[in-house]
Formats: sequence, C-alpha cells, structure tokens
Amino acid sequence: MIFPAKLWQRFFARIIDGLIIGVPIVFILSFTVGYDFVIDPGANFIFNILMLLIVTAYMICLPAIWYGRTVGKRLMGIRLTHVDGTDVSWLTMFKRELFILVVYSATLGLFLLLSCVMMITRKDKRALHDLIAGTKVPDESGE
Repeated sequence: MIFPAKLWQRFFARIIDGLIIGVPIVFILSFTVGYDFVIDPGANFIFNILMLLIVTAYMICLPAIWYGRTVGKRLMGIRLTHVDGTDVSWLTMFKRELFILVVYSATLGLFLLLSCVMMITRKDKRALHDLIAGTKVPDESGE
C-alpha cells in the first residue's frame, strides 16, 4: 500500500530542487550577465526575475516529462500524480505552480502556512495547491 508523502519529505524535496537548480543558476547568471547583484539594485531585480522563471520552468517541466518527479522528489522517494494516480500533465503542473507563485506570494505566506497545517492534519496530506490542481504526492519509498 502506498501512503501519502509526509510534510518533511515534501519540504526537503523542494530544498534539494532549489539547491540543484538555484546554485548553478546563481553562478551562471553572475558570470554571464556580469552584474554585481549586491551593489546594483536594478541587476538584483533582473536576477530575481530570471531565477523565478528558471525555477518555475524546472518545477513545471520536469514533473511533466519525468512521471511526476523532480530530482528532489526522486531522492526523497515521492512523486506527483493526479488524484486518480495517473501521471501529471503540463496543464496540471502549470496550474499547480501558478497557484503556488501567485496565491502564496499574494498572501505573504499565510496560505503556505495553511497548506502546511493541511499536510500535517489531513489524512490524504494534500495542500491547497494539490486541491486546486487535483494532485496528490504519494510516498513510494515504502516508509
């Protein structure tokens, strides 16, 4: 029997993905764009927008083509599926990540905290973005 992923698995999967995609991007953009992001506020804005676009593309594209997995999810033994267990689509991933970006930012993280509470208290461990996108995150590691 496959159980829902726990909050800590999902959290560390996001951290791993952030490190895997974020660290190389920081170095690449720092050297290719050539700005000093600490000194130039305008460059910092451009850098943040580029980071946001690249990370969002990663979080949409990789699960859509790799059976609901990102590198972090794979390492944590979890994956993203539709509620019925089928693989996620591009549209599903777009809706899910758009909700994460817009709603969690617009509420200054308040809805993110609510989602964390939902992942802890709900039997199916689904967060707001899972409910909106019709997804679930099963734990395939057997724990």
